[in-house]
This record gives sequence, C-alpha cells and structure tokens, in this order.
Amino acid sequence: MPLVMPGTTCAEFREGPLRVLVPRSQAEALRPLVGRAAALYRHLAHDAGVPASPLTLVLSDELDEHNGFSSVVPDDAVWVVLAPAPPRSGIFDGSDHLVRTLTHEFAHHLSNTAERSTGLRRVLQMLTGRTMPDEPLSMLWAWATIPSHATQPSFWHEGLAQWVETAYADPASPWAGRGRDSLTHMVWRLDAAAGAIPAPGDWRPGYQQWPFGNRPYLYGVAYTRWLEGAFGGRASLWNLIDAQADEPPFFFDAGAEAPLGRRHQELLERARADLLAEQQGILAQLRSRPLTAARRLTPPDSVFGAPAWQPDGRLAAVHVDPFGIDRVALVDAAGAIERTGMRATRGGEVRALGDGSYIYADTAASLPDGWPGLEPGCGACQDSNEVFLFTRSRIALVDASGRSRVLDGRRMLQPDLRRDGTGWQVAAVRLGPAGSQQLVRCTVPLDGPQGAWEPIPVQGRAWSPAWRPGGGGLAWVETWSGGSRLVLADPDRPGERTLLAEVRGRLLHPVWQADGAGLFVCADHSGVANAYWVSLARPGELVAVTNTVGGVLACVPSPDGRELALLDHDARGPFLARIANRPAEWPGTVPAITLAWPAPVAAEAAPIPLAQAAKRPTPLPADPPPAAAPAQDYHGLPLIRPLYLTPTT
Repeated sequence: MPLVMPGTTCAEFREGPLRVLVPRSQAEALRPLVGRAAALYRHLAHDAGVPASPLTLVLSDELDEHNGFSSVVPDDAVWVVLAPAPPRSGIFDGSDHLVRTLTHEFAHHLSNTAERSTGLRRVLQMLTGRTMPDEPLSMLWAWATIPSHATQPSFWHEGLAQWVETAYADPASPWAGRGRDSLTHMVWRLDAAAGAIPAPGDWRPGYQQWPFGNRPYLYGVAYTRWLEGAFGGRASLWNLIDAQADEPPFFFDAGAEAPLGRRHQELLERARADLLAEQQGILAQLRSRPLTAARRLTPPDSVFGAPAWQPDGRLAAVHVDPFGIDRVALVDAAGAIERTGMRATRGGEVRALGDGSYIYADTAASLPDGWPGLEPGCGACQDSNEVFLFTRSRIALVDASGRSRVLDGRRMLQPDLRRDGTGWQVAAVRLGPAGSQQLVRCTVPLDGPQGAWEPIPVQGRAWSPAWRPGGGGLAWVETWSGGSRLVLADPDRPGERTLLAEVRGRLLHPVWQADGAGLFVCADHSGVANAYWVSLARPGELVAVTNTVGGVLACVPSPDGRELALLDHDARGPFLARIANRPAEWPGTVPAITLAWPAPVAAEAAPIPLAQAAKRPTPLPADPPPAAAPAQDYHGLPLIRPLYLTPTT
C-alpha cells in the first residue's frame, strides 16, 4: 500500500532529524505540528538512550479515520493519518490525537531502530541495508540484518508503544493514553467476568480476537501496565527494550532476565493472575448495584454501530461481518438479520425519523481526486483491494418511500436529519485539512438542488449532532482537553447555548426522546460507559439508565418510548440489545471504578542490579516548540537510490 497516493502533490520539511512529507496545500497549516513532532522525537530519543537518527515522517490526509504506522524495513518511516478517530474508537483522543499518535509511532521506531543493532548485524546493515525477505536465501539474510527487536511478538511492540503514550501523557487529563482508557479496561474486565482472560501463550503470537484482531494491543498494554506497577520504581521499559534488542531474533522469553531476574513467561503468568484479581474486585463493585439485563441479539462474529428504529419495529444499524464487509442491516426483535446492499461507515451510526426515513455516512472506497485516469471530482467507487483503504465518506439519505440519494460533499460523518417543510435539514461533522473538523448543516429539498453546507460555531471539537424534535434546536457533543460537554443551541443563534451535561471523558451518541423533553446519551466518566438520561427541565443532571459490566455506547428510544435499543459489549465483542424503558427500574447512579495506571500491584525488587541507571520517562515541555521552517517543494528524483543489496537465489 503506498504511503502517498499517485498524483498527490507534496511539500517537504527538513526539521532536525525529521524529513516530513505533507500535502502541499496544507504545508503552512502543518508547520506547528512539524515543529512539535521534531521536538517530541528528540525528547523520546533522549529518554530511550538512542540517537535521534534520520527518519521520514509522512503526514497523510488520504483517509477519513485516524491511524498510524511505523516501519524500519527496508527503511525508517512513520506514517500518520491526520483525520481524527471518532469517540466510539479505542484510539479516540478528545484533545490532541496527532501528538498522541506521534508518541506511539515514535516509540515503535525508537524500539526497533537499527541504532540498537551491534556487531555483525550492524556491519551487515551498513553494507546491504535491511532486507525484505521473499525467498529462502534473502530470508536468511533478513534474519541477519533486520534489527533484532523488530522480530519480537506483536503484543510486546504494541504494549511498549501504549506504555509510552500513557507514561508521557498528563495523568490529570481525561485523555491520558490507552493504559487509562475505559474501552481498554473494558475488555480485561469482560474477559475476567467470562473466565476468558487468554493464557500468556496466546498473547505472544498475536491473539487475533475481539473484535477483529486488536487483542495484541489490549493485552500488550495490560502486560506493560503490570510491569510498570511491579518494577517501575527501579526499572523502565526503555531498559527492557535495550535488553530485548540484545537477544537473538525471535528469542523473547529471556529478554527480561538480565534487568528483572525473571523470564517473561513467569512474569506473564503473574501479570495474568494479578489482572484477574484486580478485575474481579472491580466486578464486585459494579455488581453491588443491580445490573441491567441486556440479552445479546446479534452474533458474536460481527461488529455493529449505533442503531435506529424503523416503523416496523426493526433496528437499522451498520453491520461489519467477519470478512470486514460493512453494510446497513435490519435486525428484528428475535435477532434475525437482513443485510441490505447499502455500504456504510465501518462502525458508524444510523439515525432515523419516525416515518421511516434514515441517514448514515457511506464510505464505499473511492479514488481521490487526481488519481490517474479519473476526471477531477469523480471519486469513482471501487472495491479493489489496492485502493480500498483510500476512502472519502459521504452522506446517504433514504426517505420514507425507500428512495435513496447521496448528498453533495465529501469527508462527512455522523449525520442527523429532521423534516423541514417538504425536505430535510441535515447536520453532520465535516473533516477538514490538517486534522481539523467542523459542525455543518444544509437544507435538502425533496426535489431540487441541495443547499450549501454552512458551518455552525462550536467550542472544541464537535461530534454527534442530534436535532431536537419539533424544531427545538440542535444538540451536539464538544470535546476539549478537560473532557466532553453536551450543548443545545439554535444553529441560527449558536451563541445562545444550554449546557446539558459535562464530564471528564467521553460523551457518545445523544438521541432525543420523541417529545423533545429529554435525551439519552452515553458517558464513561464513571470508568464504565453507561447510558444516561438528561431532562431539559434539569440540565446538567445525568440520570443513569443502565449499569453494565461491559460498555454501552448507544441508547436509542423507540418512537413510542416503550423500548430502548442498546449497543453494549460482552466478552465476545459489541452487540445490539433491546430492553424495556421503565424509568422506575433505572439505577439512577452507578458505581465509579478506578482505571488505574500503573497496575495496583506490589512493587518487586529486581534481584539483579540494572546495568545502567533506569531510563525513566521525563515530562514533556509545557511550552509548545517553535513552528518548523517553511516547507520546500518536494522533488523525489534526487532521492532515488538502491535501498538494499540482497543475496538471492
């Protein structure tokens, strides 16, 4: 997969050890971020005890959902997608997602860098480069040239990177790394409740379950969180990285023996036992109040997004099957699933009106403007594996008669609609350049041209717009460094706002009840994501609707108000459920748990003295570094060179 799509015009920054490629049109807007990235890279390299060697950083705006990647074979590169992750995501950061992802990916690079290679391995790397193996002899040569640490288990790599993003985060922030995140802790808790915490032997090869392949991340950070609790007073994971880098390729177990006096297998067994004991104590806290009985309607081998009610009583939701194909599906009260042919945002939301019209974000793979052979603006839909990841999201609206239309505008997420005369008012989140986003609205006539998208002023990052029934304004969620707030305002008078709720953490998917007197929203400020009700008569008061051991990320009332559709989780992943809407049975309040970092375990004394002083994380500078020097036009021809010379059969 290319890091930059053909036809993209790039600019280049040279900032200290970084060579940064960015979209040319966004170069000036990205100058401050490039300056921060260079300072962050140098800071982490200093703490890691390795040189800040030359590194290519690609800041890409080709995708509409956030991610990052690191590679040291055959060359050093980090690729970060500028678009933010939505609140439902396990990598959501409500304040500064790009800095946290840069921290994570730089940690990968500094763990696996060739600077950690010594002896013959170092000499061979200098002579032939790092080899991409594709047949027997080159595979042997790769074994001798790839940095040894890069061959360690995937859960170890991801655990280290999440340790760095958590250890360097401000612990007072609600967005302080995945080691403190409610959705990460949720999986350990659910596995403990089901007696399904995997054996350490299943952590090592990369346990590809729950849901669809992210368990190496979840149990990798569980292990490094435990190591930080048990040994953080004397050792640091930077020291462990040094020790692992000195091991032969693919040899993992003995890497902890020199600095900690124990092999990984023993440490993993103890980490598993301590993790189980911790989560059992938390489960007892949650069960001290009656739990919400939510029966799983949907199969365990699927992922579902937030649902919407249909006139026939079925739920419309985005369904991702085990093959990764995402379609809008209809789910009845017995759990029978009818998949439609309509593709949608993976894990995205569907919203509906009582008449049967509904709206969702459609991200069928589309080629970006500038792709060779396409006219400008074409964005022709493709299902080709080569271009599948390069998507641009659009809004699809289906009216009560079943007629559908795709709205003008790209990079549109989380839409909601309301009736407006003979057409609709639509509000959505529009992604912009350099990782920015806007809350926007437009008018969509039943017949005739769509109106222009108009921005709505907000404070912080805006998410999840929800029209109040009866023309009573628009509610939306805003995230900032201190948490999330839910506000209500008339888009024509956005300065006149009502604060409905404010928490330190996520607020997710607000949905109004039919009479507009209150709305349901999910929040994770207690340490567990639950559903809450907010009355317009008592703004600021969150009344708990559910008490779950999993995590409720959506709560949608039926048009008649008799039922609630939930998006909950158990040890087999997310699922849809339906429960009766009986306010007298709501818990009202839920127990608050601690998402501890590091793990609350007894500190160990390492019996073997460390070979060097412990490399503890040092605080990041409080003041932002200066912006990078202006970018230059990128010219790739002078950089063409052989990457490696490989003995081959």
